[in-house]
Amino acid sequence: LGCVLVGDALGEHGGVAIPLALLTVGYGVFALTASGFSPVYLECCPRFSGQLYSISNAASTMAGILCPLIVELLIALLGKAAGWQAAFGLFGLGVGIPAVFYFQKYATTEPLRAFN
Repeated sequence: LGCVLVGDALGEHGGVAIPLALLTVGYGVFALTASGFSPVYLECCPRFSGQLYSISNAASTMAGILCPLIVELLIALLGKAAGWQAAFGLFGLGVGIPAVFYFQKYATTEPLRAFN
């Protein structure tokens, strides 16, 4: 979407080549990121990679549904600036920092033997 907006700003004179090129580049970069994390499920537990992928996909979808509702509630309660500050603070303190410590303690490059 960001590429489309930049391309729209650059292509004000009715040209569609710049927005289309930027959209293509944006989707290409997204494809590179997807190809980077998708094989992790196969390496982690090959026999149950489909189930693990579907569980993680469902969890990320739930986060995408709940986060806008939580941010909307924070903005309604605290105001626009304070609500956004609270939303980013909530993410940093509640999700970001604990995730860093969790992965630092438990992450390994060894395969999970219990699921192979």
